[in-house]
Amino acid sequence: MKSEQGWYTISNILIRLHKSSQAENLYKIHLDKSSSSEEHMACNDGLRAIYHPMGDYAKALSSYERSLEIMNITLPPNHPDLATSYSNIGAVYAGMGEYTKALKSYERLLAISKIVLPLNHPDIARHYNNFGVVHDHMDEYSKALVYHQNASNMD
Repeated sequence: MKSEQGWYTISNILIRLHKSSQAENLYKIHLDKSSSSEEHMACNDGLRAIYHPMGDYAKALSSYERSLEIMNITLPPNHPDLATSYSNIGAVYAGMGEYTKALKSYERLLAISKIVLPLNHPDIARHYNNFGVVHDHMDEYSKALVYHQNASNMD
């Protein structure tokens, strides 16, 4: 990847310059040319960084899931990067209103986080808040309250 980092850097700068379509094209070109799983993950992460903030949830989800597939092959089952991917996928599903799928992703996130982080870690509190927000959107207020209380008890 080191020889190709210029593509990645240029694409990130283009995103910051609000030239997302140009960045998207660079990521896609590099994705087609790359052969390593690391490069594929970087390109998919770059693409999701374009799609998710724009609200193009279907494309963001596709990019996240492709990265997750690669990570599931190349990383240990409880690697922190997997937790991050599940968090991102859960956020996309929540944005799409697919709350059951969001909860499933958040469950995987929390399971990994409880293994790799201390149980009083602030990230775990944030994960509980994510559950609470999703349950709130599902009009499951009692469950939402429990998750938000769990989060606040960790502060």
